[in-house]
Amino acid sequence: MIYLDSGKLEDMETFGPTVSGFTTNPTLIKGVSDYKTYAKNVLKAVSGKPVSFEVFADTMEGMEIQAREICDWGPNVYVKIPVCNTKGLSTANLITDLAASGIKVNVTAIMCYKQIDQVMERVKELGW
Repeated sequence: MIYLDSGKLEDMETFGPTVSGFTTNPTLIKGVSDYKTYAKNVLKAVSGKPVSFEVFADTMEGMEIQAREICDWGPNVYVKIPVCNTKGLSTANLITDLAASGIKVNVTAIMCYKQIDQVMERVKELGW
């Protein structure tokens, strides 16, 4: 599967027929002032293919609030959650809690095996 990582609507329209889905992140959409409107335009352009929109918050509470809003933007929406925040705190509990509530999660910014292990430990605790 190939996913286009871009913030440009034109790229999504151009390459849409040739990719499996799309991801965005805050640095790729720098300058977007209305995230929800931007996302709705993207969703129109991607013809139902999976698209990931990342949270902007850095606290667990803020990420959860944003994730719960973002997931409601469309049935093909995945919420990108970084594997840790800028303070280095693992988001494993948040990731598994969101997934357990039915939110499609795309875990991002995984840089080492330890981070994978932290998430997988939580998944095993839940018996998945």
